[in-house]
Amino acid sequence: MYRLSSLSRIKEVNDIYNFRLDTSNIENDDDKHVTRQKLIKSSWNNITNYFLEKGERIKIKYWPGDVSNGYSGYGINEIYESDKNALQEMDTHDLLIVNAEINIGVKELIQKSMHEDHVYISPFFHFDIIDEKGISIFSSQDNGDNTLIFLSKKDIASIYDPLIVSLPEI
Repeated sequence: MYRLSSLSRIKEVNDIYNFRLDTSNIENDDDKHVTRQKLIKSSWNNITNYFLEKGERIKIKYWPGDVSNGYSGYGINEIYESDKNALQEMDTHDLLIVNAEINIGVKELIQKSMHEDHVYISPFFHFDIIDEKGISIFSSQDNGDNTLIFLSKKDIASIYDPLIVSLPEI
């Protein structure tokens, strides 16, 4: 596992590098645990905001029925309604997907959620930010506990966070 600052040791593949957000928290002391969680949440917020500006579309996955009970359906209707050309899809695991343009409404909804009190890092169960080529460049899964990001050399120069950890290239 390499930290972002160890870029010189990472093998280049198409100028894109795979990273994740280190959301581990093994602190036993309550105060240290809370401090670590705040650091993780702050990092997630900063990285998500960066990719909201960089991405073109958002794909939010949720379980059927969760929009009505609110469990993993946070913001689904608002995001779907924010883009008149939004699509609804279904993946191979029977998860529903809202595929919408990242517009002002989407950004504001996600940024608003960052300041709300949630049990998890993110109230969104699973979403991907898609680039202009239709490729996922950011994936926040399991309410933010598993965050995967794909950074170019330019991104690495623009975004630094001590919790970003590289994934080994195979």
